[in-house]
Amino acid sequence: MILDLHTFVQRERPFWTELEAMLGVQADTIQSKRSLEEITRLHYLYQRTAADLAKIQTYSADPDTGAYLSELTARAYGELHGTRRERITRRQVSAWLWTGIPRTIQTHRKALLISTLLWARLDSGWVWMVLMVTFGFGAIGFADDYAKVSAGNHKGVSGKIRLGIGFTIAGIAAVWAMYLHSPELSGQLAFPVFKDVLLNLSFVF
Repeated sequence: MILDLHTFVQRERPFWTELEAMLGVQADTIQSKRSLEEITRLHYLYQRTAADLAKIQTYSADPDTGAYLSELTARAYGELHGTRRERITRRQVSAWLWTGIPRTIQTHRKALLISTLLWARLDSGWVWMVLMVTFGFGAIGFADDYAKVSAGNHKGVSGKIRLGIGFTIAGIAAVWAMYLHSPELSGQLAFPVFKDVLLNLSFVF
């Protein structure tokens, strides 16, 4: 098969230009906010451009057009399949830390408890400390879900209360860990690499 590159490019370039325009306009648009027609059109243009790229690579030795279509196809694929980079905000991290983790623990609380009782050393204070932290955060998730479902509060437990309870659990765990350590290591901050360097922080630890 002989490909008339000039005719081929003239025929297909309007589709490439349309795809490039869509990608440029929607670079900062979340995919879920696009209309069904836009997504369908974007998918069609992506498939057509990918097919054109295959033809160029197979039947033509034009490296510039091939590189252009390869970059355009990769961008379209990223838009369709959500592989483009998105900035993670502090609000997202906070929501994951104070809502996502507690809710996950609350959902899988039975599996966590049963596996711990079966396989962990119940005579170890560290095991009970970790259980306290785990189910403490699970209780935060339960309270948040209860407030949303049963109490009819769509906001759930306020962020300040969740933050306060989380810090309280962490403080109890820190003090507990100090007493579980041997006396010579309690309250000491060890530095990586320097094996014998310890900084006594006492309760600040």
